[in-house]
Amino acid sequence: MRLSITKSFVLVLFFCAALAVWSQDDTTDKPRLENPNNLDARATMLTQSGNFREAAEAYSKLIALYPKDPELYVNLSRCRLELLEYGKAVEAARMAVSLSPKDYAARNNLGWGLVSLGQTEKGVTELKAAAALNPNSERVRTNLGLTLLKLGRDKEAIVELRAALAIDRYSIRARLALVFAYERAGRYLLA
Repeated sequence: MRLSITKSFVLVLFFCAALAVWSQDDTTDKPRLENPNNLDARATMLTQSGNFREAAEAYSKLIALYPKDPELYVNLSRCRLELLEYGKAVEAARMAVSLSPKDYAARNNLGWGLVSLGQTEKGVTELKAAAALNPNSERVRTNLGLTLLKLGRDKEAIVELRAALAIDRYSIRARLALVFAYERAGRYLLA
């Protein structure tokens, strides 16, 4: 009798597991989960480990398979920014923005890439758009603050850098830039 209860329990468990798998929503990102050699997970792992060159190659391969996925372009542009390949970063970020205009990360990458190419005012426009889309992004607010600081707009930079520190008080980039901004603003006040 005990063996049949155990068998029944196992059968019920198996049935519930099969039902759960069968009833899963097929509208999830299924094609990317089935990509060759699990390239998506590999690209993410390479990015997280700081191997941006190989990650960029993996994202490029994924884009060839899924050319309408804005997240892939955002990730590729981030890798290109880390590799100091600003032209390629801007190209990938522009594609991400064209596919998903309300993606703050795409606009942040585009803005920072433009700033790095010397197109500072265009970069500010994109960074402000990114900050409007996600005012709680420390990275966006810091990038905007650094760019405004570069333009000599110290008061605006201080506002953005203080906002970045309110989001993440441990942000070293924001803290150092804010110290510099206060120091420079103080010089102007003393002069």
